[in-house]
Amino acid sequence: MSKMNLKTGRAYRLKLAFQDIYNRNYTVEIAEGEFKEWIQWAVRSKLPEFKSVAKTIGSKLVGILNYFEKRLTNAVLEGTNSMIQSIKSRARGYKKMENFKAMIYLMNSEHCIVG
Repeated sequence: MSKMNLKTGRAYRLKLAFQDIYNRNYTVEIAEGEFKEWIQWAVRSKLPEFKSVAKTIGSKLVGILNYFEKRLTNAVLEGTNSMIQSIKSRARGYKKMENFKAMIYLMNSEHCIVG
């Protein structure tokens, strides 16, 4: 079966290799080399979706490598934005901006309380 060269197998190996770059404690220089190698592999994979992803990663590589320098992500910001969007949709709109701001404050302070 391994000799059948299945597209799903190639895609899965590419996915695992990409995850592996993040799971290792690489320096910026090593991570850059690993990403460039992965990009070349993805382009040669004959999988259009991975070729597109490789192009995007190549164009955003400087920003991606910031993670390996500072080990920070924007996960907290994305979570906060998700909560704000939930508040907004739950209310179906606020007549006054002050009420919307108050709900955001209340919901965020509720989640920030450490027990």
